Amino acid sequence: MPKNHRKYSQEPRVLIAVATRERPRLLGELLNSLHSVVRPDGVSFSLLVVENDVEEASRDVVETVETGFDTQYRLEPQIGLVSARNRIFDEAIAADVDWILALDDDQRVDANWLTEHLEAMHRLPDARIFSGPYVFHYRQQLSPWFAPFAFRERAFGDVLRLVAGGNAAIHRDVFHPDGAHLRFDEDFQFQGGEDIEFFLRAREAGFETYWVPDAIVHEDMKPERLSMRAILHRRRTSQRNLAHIRHKHTGAVRGVLTNLRLALRSLLVAIANALYGGVLMLFDRAEGRLRLGVALTKLTRIVGICDFYLGRSFEPYKKVIGD
Repeated sequence: MPKNHRKYSQEPRVLIAVATRERPRLLGELLNSLHSVVRPDGVSFSLLVVENDVEEASRDVVETVETGFDTQYRLEPQIGLVSARNRIFDEAIAADVDWILALDDDQRVDANWLTEHLEAMHRLPDARIFSGPYVFHYRQQLSPWFAPFAFRERAFGDVLRLVAGGNAAIHRDVFHPDGAHLRFDEDFQFQGGEDIEFFLRAREAGFETYWVPDAIVHEDMKPERLSMRAILHRRRTSQRNLAHIRHKHTGAVRGVLTNLRLALRSLLVAIANALYGGVLMLFDRAEGRLRLGVALTKLTRIVGICDFYLGRSFEPYKKVIGD
């Protein structure tokens, strides 16, 4: 049930922002969920949809679905997730808003999503970035070698080290020219990891990210991502990106040492889980497979780190998954 919401004495200007590309059905589901969200009194809200495409393929979806928010549509023809995210910053600066609440186009918001973020802003008035959890829904069978992903439990206000770009609240002090004027890095245009790199750079600039456990968004896991091959490839790509980020932020020597330490630790964990999983297969095949799956993901981290130093890169975000 929706919670009682707070009336704010000073009216903050909040922009709910979505970057989308070639996902009209999923975008429509997100916009429909926003129609049912609880809206605190005393807050000025608006909605921005930035379509990352060469033509206005989803404008009719934005104009047809009733959200109850003052809605703006913009087309960003420079293809790439970084371009779309930075266009959101440009529009937020032009609109002179105080906060951006960023969503991905394949998410749906919980009824209390908005009130929880606003409550966090009230409880931690000096904070400039917040992030909330995704709840993943598996509509089809996940590979039996892996457990469903879930965010680990944290308390309200815990400081995060790694932050994703969907379901994040970002204050103008972070992106406005009068503040830190941070932007997403174009080195990560198609390979992913641009959100992790951005929030790490924000942390280095003095902006910690605080956890809001009840500001929940929902996401259906796409069937194309549920096979063993897809999971391991996605893991490999993400680990390659993380190796790149560590190298970029700590320097060549420290980056090499950190990545080497992580690779060696992953190897030890992989060996331990492979041995344990092999034994478990004799008594409990389901649990044995999960342990062997852990071993595979740890080995994939090593492959991803090697990919970075060997100059191999992937660009998964050139192709859109989902509709």
